[in-house]
Amino acid sequence: MHGIDNLVNKYIDFIKENMSIDKIDDTSYEIETPFLDRRNDFITIYVIFDKQDKNNIMLTDNGYTLSDLELSGLEFNTQKRKQELQTVLNGFGVRLDKEKRLFVNTTAETFAQKKHNLIQALLSVNDMFVLAQNKVMNLFYEDVGYYFDENDIRYAPNVILEGKSHFNHKFEYIIPKSKNAPERTIKLLNRPKAENLKATLFAFEDTGDKRNGKGYIILNDEESIKTDLIEAINEYKITPILWSQKNSFKEELAA
Repeated sequence: MHGIDNLVNKYIDFIKENMSIDKIDDTSYEIETPFLDRRNDFITIYVIFDKQDKNNIMLTDNGYTLSDLELSGLEFNTQKRKQELQTVLNGFGVRLDKEKRLFVNTTAETFAQKKHNLIQALLSVNDMFVLAQNKVMNLFYEDVGYYFDENDIRYAPNVILEGKSHFNHKFEYIIPKSKNAPERTIKLLNRPKAENLKATLFAFEDTGDKRNGKGYIILNDEESIKTDLIEAINEYKITPILWSQKNSFKEELAA
């Protein structure tokens, strides 16, 4: 079998040699595994023995995985995202508690398999952050829609408008006019760069003569945005909204 048994044994030895265990207290231990998360840090899990029954064991990430993803901008705050997360966890028999800990319960007999399942689940949840660019845009689109819903900002999503050039342009959101405010057309820029800003500005310029309203560009400023991009938007009489400062425009958009 071309030495396959030897190769498998080498893999098992590698895991054993690169796994460290530290005692936290009489019932808790920290295990650093050789598996890497999306930051190239070693995945760490915690083993917690029940004080009354030492054969009742919990394995958990102690809430690190989801908290780290949320700090990086991937929040599980919509029904769709919650369903995606639950689907991943169900595939490995892993559960989520109110403290955002991912965990499994096990005994000594099933410890190895359950530990393996938890590690695989943590790797899969980490992979949810490494998304194709169009899916990242969908998540930002979801975030904006969720924010509008939470703040009673009425809107029509994904509206196609024809410009004077007879080209069609998609606006992610349009807020209809009211007694207090004109129609507001909204484009989103998840990765604000000069290249994609040009196309966005053209969409407003091309459709502006046919609409009697105001234009807005909502920019994802998770990463720093160059000042000249904001200046370019202002030059076109369009209002830039940095996502981190969205609450400053809440009343204006809800009017």
